[in-house]
Amino acid sequence: MKLTGIILAGGKSSRMGTNKALLKVNSVSVISRIKRELSYYCDSLFVVTNDPGLYTFLDVPITEDHYKNKGPLAGIHAGLSESSTEWNLVVACDVPLINSQALSVLTRIVESKQGRNADVILPIASGRYHPMLALYRKSVLPEVTKAIKANRLKLMDVIHLLNVVEVDERGHGVPEKAWEECFFNMNNPAEYEEICNRF
Repeated sequence: MKLTGIILAGGKSSRMGTNKALLKVNSVSVISRIKRELSYYCDSLFVVTNDPGLYTFLDVPITEDHYKNKGPLAGIHAGLSESSTEWNLVVACDVPLINSQALSVLTRIVESKQGRNADVILPIASGRYHPMLALYRKSVLPEVTKAIKANRLKLMDVIHLLNVVEVDERGHGVPEKAWEECFFNMNNPAEYEEICNRF
C-alpha cells in the first residue's frame, strides 16, 4: 500500500504568539521532526500552507489551500486534492512528540480487515479524538468539498458522516504514555517550554 503524508502548516498560532511549526526542540524545528517521522511510513510527502516561502528548507513539494480562510478542513481538502494515493496520513504541524510506535499502529490498521471499508482511521488519546493526526481515504474528498462550500467547517461534523474506525493504544502493544505523547499538540509558550525540558 502506498501512503502520502500531508503536513498541515496553516494555523495562526495565536496562543503561541509565533509560528509553532518553526519552533525548535533540541535544535530541530517541529515541522522537521514531523517530516522525519512521516518519511519512514510515507511514499511521498508534502506540506499544505499559505506561506510557502517559510517551508522551502524542507525540500518537499508545497501546495496551498484552494479555499482560503476555511480552517483545517480546507487544508485537508488541498492535501487530498493533491494526493495520488488512496490513503493519506494528515498531520498538523504542532505535534512535536510524534512517534513511530503510534504511527505504525495507524498504518497497520489501514491494511487490516478493520480498515477495508473505512474512510477515516481516527485516533483517540487522552479521551479525545485527534482528527489532525489521522488517516483519510482520498474518496472522502467530495464530502469535504461539499462541507466547505456549505460553510460547514467543523471537521468532526464531517467525519461523523463517514465510515470511521476509532483507534486507541489498547491491544496494540504501545505504552499509554507513548501513545498520548504522539498526539499532544503544543499550543502555548508554557507547553513549548515543557516539551523543551524533556530533551
